[in-house]
Amino acid sequence: MWLRPNPSSCPRDKAEPVEDAPRQCQFVVRLLTAGLLGLISAMFAPATASAACPGVNPITTPLPDPVSGRQYEVYVSLPDDYADNPDKRYPLLVMADGGRAFPNLSCDVRALAQKGAIATEPIVVGLS
Repeated sequence: MWLRPNPSSCPRDKAEPVEDAPRQCQFVVRLLTAGLLGLISAMFAPATASAACPGVNPITTPLPDPVSGRQYEVYVSLPDDYADNPDKRYPLLVMADGGRAFPNLSCDVRALAQKGAIATEPIVVGLS
């Protein structure tokens, strides 16, 4: 069921104070405001591993585009045992929005591997 306030129950003119607005309208406004603030903060999140996931140390490599002259970045997170097992094959997880999604996803993948929820920790690659 969608929260759809009755148009007559929400204040539309400045003569009616905001404090008298129905609770349903206040809830919808607060919900939309919280969602908007969340989106704005996610847009400006840096592409680094979070403090909650100190084990992820991504490798960042610049990738120039000779046609447009623009420089892209490739982020790579290797499994913990990658250096110890040079002949082992690892799954590969590639994401398109690496600049914003890479830190959280690589941290989540590492946590799932440590808990045993996935059999083998993949190599995570983010394209920005």
